[in-house]
Amino acid sequence: MLLSAEITREPRMAGTRKHAENPRGGRQRRFKGTVVASLVIAGLLASAQTASALPATPLAAATTPSVSRIGGADRTASAIAVSQAAFPSGAPVVYVGSTTRFAGNFVAGPVAAAAGGPLLLSTPSSVSTPTVNEIRRLKPQKIVVVGSTSDIGDVVLNRIRDGLAPDVTRLGAGEPYAAARDIVASGFSTATTAILVSGRTWLGVLPAMGAAGQLKQPLIPVDGSSSTLDSATKSQLAALGVARVVLVGGTSTISAGIETALRAFVPTVDRANGADQYAAAISLNSLLYPAGAPAYLTSGANYADALGIASLVAAKPGPVYPSQASCVPDAVKADIAGRAAAGTVTVVGGSSTLQAPVVGLVACSTASTATKAASEKALTSKLNAAIPGLPGGYNVSAFEAAGMKRAVSIRGGSAVEPASSIKLFAAYAAMKRIDQGRLYYSTKLSSGYTLAQCLRGMIHISDNYCHSDIIKLIGANAMNATFAAEGYTATHYAGTWKGKYYSYKTSSTNDLTTLLLRLNSGKLLSTASSTFMLKLMKEQFWTSRIGSAIPAGVSIATKPGELWVSSGMTQIDAGLVYAPAGTYSVVIMGYRGATKAGVARLARIVYEHFNGPIAKVATYPIQQLKSKTATIVRASAGGKALFTIPAGINVEALDSVRLWYRVIANGRTGYVSSLDLANRYGF
Repeated sequence: MLLSAEITREPRMAGTRKHAENPRGGRQRRFKGTVVASLVIAGLLASAQTASALPATPLAAATTPSVSRIGGADRTASAIAVSQAAFPSGAPVVYVGSTTRFAGNFVAGPVAAAAGGPLLLSTPSSVSTPTVNEIRRLKPQKIVVVGSTSDIGDVVLNRIRDGLAPDVTRLGAGEPYAAARDIVASGFSTATTAILVSGRTWLGVLPAMGAAGQLKQPLIPVDGSSSTLDSATKSQLAALGVARVVLVGGTSTISAGIETALRAFVPTVDRANGADQYAAAISLNSLLYPAGAPAYLTSGANYADALGIASLVAAKPGPVYPSQASCVPDAVKADIAGRAAAGTVTVVGGSSTLQAPVVGLVACSTASTATKAASEKALTSKLNAAIPGLPGGYNVSAFEAAGMKRAVSIRGGSAVEPASSIKLFAAYAAMKRIDQGRLYYSTKLSSGYTLAQCLRGMIHISDNYCHSDIIKLIGANAMNATFAAEGYTATHYAGTWKGKYYSYKTSSTNDLTTLLLRLNSGKLLSTASSTFMLKLMKEQFWTSRIGSAIPAGVSIATKPGELWVSSGMTQIDAGLVYAPAGTYSVVIMGYRGATKAGVARLARIVYEHFNGPIAKVATYPIQQLKSKTATIVRASAGGKALFTIPAGINVEALDSVRLWYRVIANGRTGYVSSLDLANRYGF
């Protein structure tokens, strides 16, 4: 399914049930030890990421380009400013998109560019007077309103029909992928090139819009996580006669299976590879632009200020790069310095979106120490101000993986009960031994399941039985030795077994942040094991903490947990957030009666500090899974059959016994094989 910039997931129903990932009783104790994770984190943050896996176009000698800005006080004003710059003498057509839902705009921008017109913006309920005046200035013969009535209401459509153009139509309503295909079909009967982006993450979408606008070719979203290309997109590409496809992002953004399917019928398939949006943009620009072109800088976090970029680049060709709000990523600045030999850079967006240091082309690595420290201090103050008003107590670590590499730690070295987030360490310990050849994914555990099966169960539903199987396989002492040798000095299994639970274990937000940053950088495990571990974290479905603190469409890889101890409920979440402004790790450990909402509140503060305000956070269904086929529901794990549910039935997972999930299906409770279930949503 599309997990897009304009779609929010099904709201939670009133009176929804609390998920108990790991309910248990027991006394909580504190481990005392020397914590050195902050030193490890500092080393990790100092490392640079590879910008591109594709050969770059040879660059000219570095120059110091002149910089100008096109933008306004808000997204509507910025769209008008872009229109005025691109079309000083008018335009035959105007597209009007939503200020709040962007997926249709991403596709419509290049269509508007090919038709010779701009993309302007309207709220769902009213079109601004400046926008109406800009339409009058342009004197179009045709206006296309993009999206459904929830995107832009009929009141706006009727206002636009009131004398602004002889032909006013609506386009792009309905299911998002189908709507995107309709928008493309409205503007292109043929196309030589198509640029494909992920409709789940929209990674690199503004540079892709710019490229599509200049080429006057379509931009098409696909479900990047799918194992193959969907038939509708395949049919559209074939009908258009596309001879070249450019994929934006690495295989974690658009799968290798989609690329393979494309190669079967498209003569040329290129991939603009990159671990993040900055690297993907550099790679895309190296594919499509020679040295010497003017360059554009847009916000990597606030797409809205540059939704008209396709028409601007069509009028004045040049590569588009994303930037952080307060500095230019080093790799981006280096590429601009060599490529923008024509001597001009245009910053697209207002000063609240792209600050003065961006106009000054200040690299993030050389951004003043005072600026970085002030930002870290501000985030620390925001978190410290919020924590006293929340139930329980909280430790927080938040570290950027790139950019200014801001790092905040509030009691990050304190060793506390980590609940199920410690399963990340158990998974790491097992995969490290697989990389060393000491274990195999096919290794059988005492339960009879393979290590690969239990790794998935332990992360996907947070199964405690698989967790215990893995610890028993490796040994708690051996795992502790691994953690200590790698610098995770607050992380220990130090108790005894109590049924399926380990009575005493500790970790810290700094230890978990270290682990996550290493995993993200590829330094923790082999490439294959890193990919597998991140896949498990992205597919786990407990989303009421970090997942409920970010906008829909932002990819995350997390491992939450909760349990009851004598001092009260603990609530934890640890994850990587692949945010528009850059990837960061955030770990929040709540204790003494902490709540999921408290963790989510702090996670949102971190997100908004790094990326700007969120208009609306993602929401998720309480029924997280669905049946893939006709599925037997049993009285116990592998036990007596109770009833059968057909394919496509939504179910709520409660807990598990290894690969048998206890669920509520059609109002009845029972056990279902996890092999018969699929996630209803993804990241």
